Amino acid sequence: MAKKTKKKKSEAKAALEEAVTAVTNKQPYNLESSGTHRDIGTPVYAKLRDLERLEANLTDQIEEDNRHMTKDLSRLEQAQTRVTDRLDHRSRLLRNTLVIVIGLVVILIGFMVWIAITLGGLSNQINQKQTATTNGVTLSVVEPSHDINLSEKDTDITLVEGGEYNLTGTTTHSINITVDDDVTLHLNNVNITSDAKTAINYTGDRQYALHLDLISNTKNTIISNGTDTQGGTLHSTGQIILEGEGSLDVYGAGTYGNGIKTSGAYFINGGKILNVGSDMIEKSAPSLQRSLSFDLSETVNSGSSVQVRNSQGTILKSFVAAQDFRTLVWSQPNLSDGAYNLFVNDKKIQTINL
Repeated sequence: MAKKTKKKKSEAKAALEEAVTAVTNKQPYNLESSGTHRDIGTPVYAKLRDLERLEANLTDQIEEDNRHMTKDLSRLEQAQTRVTDRLDHRSRLLRNTLVIVIGLVVILIGFMVWIAITLGGLSNQINQKQTATTNGVTLSVVEPSHDINLSEKDTDITLVEGGEYNLTGTTTHSINITVDDDVTLHLNNVNITSDAKTAINYTGDRQYALHLDLISNTKNTIISNGTDTQGGTLHSTGQIILEGEGSLDVYGAGTYGNGIKTSGAYFINGGKILNVGSDMIEKSAPSLQRSLSFDLSETVNSGSSVQVRNSQGTILKSFVAAQDFRTLVWSQPNLSDGAYNLFVNDKKIQTINL
């Protein structure tokens, strides 16, 4: 009896070890078919059943987790695909936009170049010598608000728009202004010796004015060698306004030529002004600056040494006559009341009083 009991315990122990090993190694094991419960007893059998159910639950949980992970991976791959598609779309859109912008910039640059070429061509047409003629004389037409170097011009110059012009240099041609508008000529050491009756001629509407601005510390000379008996070296159908801080000498042409002649009036508001002619004297209108007017009975010949002196003998103006003249106007800032004398070749020929 003792031997039989010992044998059963040994078998039960072996069956328990086999069941525990199977459960530990997650190997399939069927308690019902193994008959273990008959050998190991009910308590142990119940524990083994609990282990088997736990294993089954863990296996189900693992499979459920795997399914969820698979779904999550699938969603992640779909999201990644959508992001990639959006990035590709935006990249294509950016490339297309960049191509369009570059195209527009190229078109804009081309348009600006075309405008520059067109304007440059128009400017050249205006500033270069033209085929237009006035009384058979070829003219050079110039835009306003431009610098004009008279030394570079080989024809008469015509100004066709109002505005301001900066003049420098020397010329033997004349300047014609044919516009109904105010015009300002800034004179910067200008020397004009014209064979025409008029060196500077403004023919616009008389309600407008020709302004001559004498740049500070500059000497400007305008001479006409023409023979017309009616013209003026500096002529305007409207007003002439002289201003600035430089000097201007104007010599009339011919036996009866005027230095400055206007159909309106001329005003001296600044500068040192010499106006000599051979016709009747044309005095300046009431101006900001006073003037001396000498009207001589005899002609002063060209080449003569001429001086204007005050009563103390101070020389206000000294020059060599470039043309014959019988009338002389001199104006400078701060002329005071008193006697003024005109000397020709060191001989006093006339005295006037302010």
